[in-house]
Amino acid sequence: MDVWGPPPIKSKSGVSYFLTIIDDYTRKVHVYVMYNKKNVFKYFLQFQAMAERQLNRKIKRVHTDNGMEFISKEFTENLKSSRLKVERTNIYCPEMNGVAERYNRTALESVRSLLNEGKLPANMWEEAYLAFTYLKNRFIHRKTNKTPLELCCGKEPSVRHKKRYGCLAFVYVLKAHRNKLQNRSRPGVFIGYALKTVGYRIWYPDEDKVEETKHVFFNESKIGMDSFPK
Repeated sequence: MDVWGPPPIKSKSGVSYFLTIIDDYTRKVHVYVMYNKKNVFKYFLQFQAMAERQLNRKIKRVHTDNGMEFISKEFTENLKSSRLKVERTNIYCPEMNGVAERYNRTALESVRSLLNEGKLPANMWEEAYLAFTYLKNRFIHRKTNKTPLELCCGKEPSVRHKKRYGCLAFVYVLKAHRNKLQNRSRPGVFIGYALKTVGYRIWYPDEDKVEETKHVFFNESKIGMDSFPK
């Protein structure tokens, strides 16, 4: 478990931190966006309840660094009451928090690449980070030779819906929202996968709005930002 941030620039939604929690067995990554580190304990409780409910098992061990957010009184008392074994890294060697630290380094490098490929502004890093994590959980991990979702849920996930990051997208406009002279679709930029439903996250640069929808088709040969005035 590790906290990443703050970056040089806040995300478009104002986020400055990520809480990254990785299951050591499946290597499934869970990411929680945060405006500040004060929410670490709250999100850990959410993760704990969700993981133990889904897997019908209790968490046995937690590995963190010595960040203040992990050694607070409420966090420490909760771990103790839950009978969780706690492993903390040496205060001078945060790199010992291996799995989560390595993931965050890899994710950051990938975020840079995704933003560059899609010609997206730097404050879209939150979207790129979430998109990277979404795919990471669906591709084979070199250590387990299986996907994290397969080990977690027992079913190999599909990645047929994977799209080129930042490509041009056309979202279908419902009849109720257009007249006979208006276009049936509107252009946008693909920035990720829907967070709680089946679909995609599409950004409209001209309005600076994000929509989640499955009624969309893509032109992966074109970068979405090239279709909008600079």
